[in-house]
Amino acid sequence: MKKMGNVKLKDIAEALNVSTVTVSNALTGRKGVSEEVRSQVVAKAKELGYDLKKYTNKRQGVTIGVIVSEQCLELGVSFYWSMYQKVAYAASKSQSVTMLEALGQENEERGLNIKKYCIRYAI
Repeated sequence: MKKMGNVKLKDIAEALNVSTVTVSNALTGRKGVSEEVRSQVVAKAKELGYDLKKYTNKRQGVTIGVIVSEQCLELGVSFYWSMYQKVAYAASKSQSVTMLEALGQENEERGLNIKKYCIRYAI
């Protein structure tokens, strides 16, 4: 057995007779790898002394939806636009993304139900 830290994805792949891509996908939780193979890869990685910290500490980002009245997004500097930029910047630091939806006046006049709007657009 190799010393801890010296084990490579290639070593795990060879031991299980799979590709290094399969090992990488299994450890990162990507699609295309069955749960059985994923379990085998993790078990073999532990057995060989592979350092799994970089995979267990990986944090998945989220999508943050922001809905603002079109009237609040005036040209130039706006409190709401400035706030959105700060949210977007902070989100990008945690591998998250933001979506900004400006509601037009016609939607506000109709009394658009925000909850239904969010569900409709999967925000």
